[in-house]
Amino acid sequence: AGDAAGDSEAPPPPATVPPSPGHSKKRAPRNLGAVVSHGVVALRRSAALRLALANAALYGTLVVVVDSILYMQLENELEVSRTTNGLATTVATFATFPWFWHSSHLIRRFGHWRVLLWSQAVLPFRLLLHAGVDASNVRWLLPLAQLLNGPMFAAWLSAAVELVDRLAPAELRASSQSLLTMAYFTLGGCVGNLVWSAAFDAWGGRATYLVAAACAAAACCLCALLAAPLMAERTKLRSRSDDDVRMPYPLVDDEVALNSRQP
Repeated sequence: AGDAAGDSEAPPPPATVPPSPGHSKKRAPRNLGAVVSHGVVALRRSAALRLALANAALYGTLVVVVDSILYMQLENELEVSRTTNGLATTVATFATFPWFWHSSHLIRRFGHWRVLLWSQAVLPFRLLLHAGVDASNVRWLLPLAQLLNGPMFAAWLSAAVELVDRLAPAELRASSQSLLTMAYFTLGGCVGNLVWSAAFDAWGGRATYLVAAACAAAACCLCALLAAPLMAERTKLRSRSDDDVRMPYPLVDDEVALNSRQP
């Protein structure tokens, strides 16, 4: 009976061996100072990340024209009702839904930078349409211009969020999204509201739209010029790989990892 009881006892748990110092897992920064320090290092190492955040800040200053100045012009110059303003916002919001839904397919097929640039190229055309809105055509031309908010904003934001997530170090992915939010909404929004509000007071709505359209076209061309080496590198890497491989962008200037596949 004693032997049977001894045999039924569970074996002792195996002894745990503490990990060696060389194999310790890298811990994420625990305080704001460490996050900022790691973020600065990531920006210094990655030219692509610097370009993505700079592009977000510049684009944010221009999008203010259709996000804020538009409604100033509608009320002050065209004297439309607030109901019309609300309908314009509703059209712009609903226009984003299909682009958010299909953005992952566009990014997989064309790459982040191309989707970003194509989205930014829509903004000058939208501004030109808004410049042509007057009291006689506001009921049909304004909704048409607002429909362009889908590719202009939803496709751009989807590509920007995923691109910054790939470019940032693994331990700073959450912080990288904060950097994108600060660049686009905070920095771009603050500068854009100051600049374009003053332009609206000085020139009026139509002239502001035309100047902003020229600036948006120039900014898109500048970004395309700076991002051309990254797009060329991605195309070159894809030509060397299977068609089902989605090529990631280099996390730093001298690293290109081929370790992700399409879902």
